[in-house]
Amino acid sequence: MVEILSTRMFEMLDKFYPDLCTIQESTEAQDSTGHPAATWSNLTGHVGLACRVSPIGGTERKTATQVYSTATHVIELTEAYPSIVTKMRAMVRGWTYDILLVERDGQEASSRLVTQVIM
Repeated sequence: MVEILSTRMFEMLDKFYPDLCTIQESTEAQDSTGHPAATWSNLTGHVGLACRVSPIGGTERKTATQVYSTATHVIELTEAYPSIVTKMRAMVRGWTYDILLVERDGQEASSRLVTQVIM
């Protein structure tokens, strides 16, 4: 199979990936009143990943019964991470991003996280 993109390319793009990302997963527990509460912890092997965060806009639409939010940022990672799923979140520079969609390129060489910033 002929590689279209060399995975070594990402090693030479350190300025293109200036930030570090940590992926977190939640564990459901109950608080002192018995209500569900999520406890977040770092996903093993997914701490300090080279990344680039880019804004993509974002909107919010309200109806009488629901509020619909759309993605606000894309986080590009230098490797493919098949263990990252939409129930997780990403932490970059003190910001928390809810992962809405995980995409990988056709050669499984990089990952792209479509996210929504959590205020």
